[in-house]
Amino acid sequence: MKKKFFYLDLVKVIAIYLVLFAHSNTYGTKLYTLVLGQKIYFFYLWMDCIRTINNPLFFMVSGALLLKPENDSDNGASMYRLVKKISKYFVVLVVFSFIQYAYKISIGSIEKTGIVYFLKYIYSTPIHFSYWFIYAYLGYLIMLPFTRKIACGLSKLQFQYLIFIMILFMYALPLFQISAGMGGINISLYINTYTCSVFPIIGCYLHNHMDEVIFDKKWKIYGLVVLAVAGSCVAAGLTHFEMVRNGKYTENYITYFNMLTAMAIFCICYKLSYFLERKKFILKLISTISSCAFGIYLLENIIEDVFSKKIYEFVPVYWPRFTVCVIYMTLTVAIGTFIVWLLKKVPVVGKLF
Repeated sequence: MKKKFFYLDLVKVIAIYLVLFAHSNTYGTKLYTLVLGQKIYFFYLWMDCIRTINNPLFFMVSGALLLKPENDSDNGASMYRLVKKISKYFVVLVVFSFIQYAYKISIGSIEKTGIVYFLKYIYSTPIHFSYWFIYAYLGYLIMLPFTRKIACGLSKLQFQYLIFIMILFMYALPLFQISAGMGGINISLYINTYTCSVFPIIGCYLHNHMDEVIFDKKWKIYGLVVLAVAGSCVAAGLTHFEMVRNGKYTENYITYFNMLTAMAIFCICYKLSYFLERKKFILKLISTISSCAFGIYLLENIIEDVFSKKIYEFVPVYWPRFTVCVIYMTLTVAIGTFIVWLLKKVPVVGKLF
């Protein structure tokens, strides 16, 4: 296993844990709403801000793997592979949306039935709320040839400019407007800062230039980590102060500076892979979970309803809630990995993962 690709497996494992955490509601990610005034409050609130890097991390991994230079002579084969990949994810969307549709009918959360209703539903709306990622990923794949041209030709100065405009328009201007009493960002200038547009480019550039951009000087990675922690604390503080002002929690600010956090985790995983290269069991475990991460994401709610949530019937009530949530997520990952690993052995079905 190549070292520089192992760290991408590690990033995916962290990302799938954060996806599960993001969907845990008051079992985990929204625990802070239950402990206002307690010492642990700000830690829970901070963790809710940290979990917002889950999808950016997945897009960064995708950018690292897919945004590679293509030879002009290979254009035909490259486009064929792309169309094949788009077709695969379209099939995945339809098949697993139907599985979710059947499951929701079985538990009584959807009353209308029929293939026409189902097709109209998934045409305009994800059948399961987390499936927005598949729609976004399909959009990313459709635009891949153009994104690849941008990413592969990016210079160091252009990369720095990209990070600068992201910080300026996503974080600095909104903070200025908040401090000036103007609310969120409302400048009449369209800047494309979508997760599926920018984060793959960042992932691609870091993957190919990590040593020369981040690890050429020690202060850079330390500075990035400090900025990431500070930025997530700012996001937590803004979320808290908005609750104090308006009397309710929103997610208006929890993604503030999550680009810096995602970059820090991405770079730390790269460095960590050097220390884990001789830990064969750990490498194999992380690689296995990583290969099943997409399947876990597709089936997570069913796995949790059938298996994982039952843990709350057995754990003592005095156990820390966050600890129980970590056990709950690990159980979901373990069961999900086993189920997806088995499904991947089935002809045709295995190709969907």
